[in-house]
Amino acid sequence: MAVFGKTALELYKEIAMCPPEVFPPYNDELVRLVQKEIQEHKALLDAAFMAADEKVQKSEQAGTFGSVPASNRKIDSFPEDVSTIVVHHSSILRNKRLLLAYSQMRLERIKALRWQGRSLPEDVKSSMSTAELQFFKGYDRLLTKYMRPGEGIGQDLTVVCCCRVTPCP
Repeated sequence: MAVFGKTALELYKEIAMCPPEVFPPYNDELVRLVQKEIQEHKALLDAAFMAADEKVQKSEQAGTFGSVPASNRKIDSFPEDVSTIVVHHSSILRNKRLLLAYSQMRLERIKALRWQGRSLPEDVKSSMSTAELQFFKGYDRLLTKYMRPGEGIGQDLTVVCCCRVTPCP
C-alpha cells in the first residue's frame, strides 16, 4: 500500500486504454488487490478514529479543554488525526470509484457486443468473468423478450444497430 490508489488506477487504465474492438481479460488479481487495499485503509481508518476518540476522552478527563463547552470538544481539536482520517477515507472512495468505473466500462462493452450480435465470440467469452457471462445472458434474455412478437414490440432492434463501444481517450 505504498502508493495509495496506484493499483486501482492501473486496473482502470487497463480497460480505458484498450481499443474498443478489444475485450481484455477480466483482471481478477488486480481487482482482489484493490479490494485488499480498501480493507487495509478501512482498518487504518478505524484505528485512527479509535486513537482520536481516546485523545478526546483523555483531554476531557484531564480537563485540558478548559472552558470549552462539551459540544465543541471534538476530534477537530486534533488536526493530525483528522488528516489521517481524511487521507484514508479519500483513498477508500477513490479506489471504489475506480473499481466501479472499471466494471461499468466492461459492462458497456458487453452490452455493445450483444447489440452487435446475438452470440459471443469464444475469445471474448474466455475473457469474461463468471458474473459478466451471467450479465450477458440476462441482458440477452431481456432484450430478446422485449423484441419478441406478442410479448414485446415485435421488431429486431439490433438489425439497424450502429452501437459501438466509445473509443478510448
